Amino acid sequence: MKYMRLDDEQHVLMGFRMVDDIVANEREHRKSLAKAVAVAEQSYAAAENANNCRGAS
Repeated sequence: MKYMRLDDEQHVLMGFRMVDDIVANEREHRKSLAKAVAVAEQSYAAAENANNCRGAS
């Protein structure tokens, strides 16, 4: 629930969100974070591999 007082200070506006919507948004957010972590790990492994190849020559 979110609420805010209106300019006249006598009224309050309230809004509600379904818990299912919040959970679905959180799942999508976690999926995007997991993808970002996977890309970062791949980049790190590639950089580490390139450094190892340079040191071996």
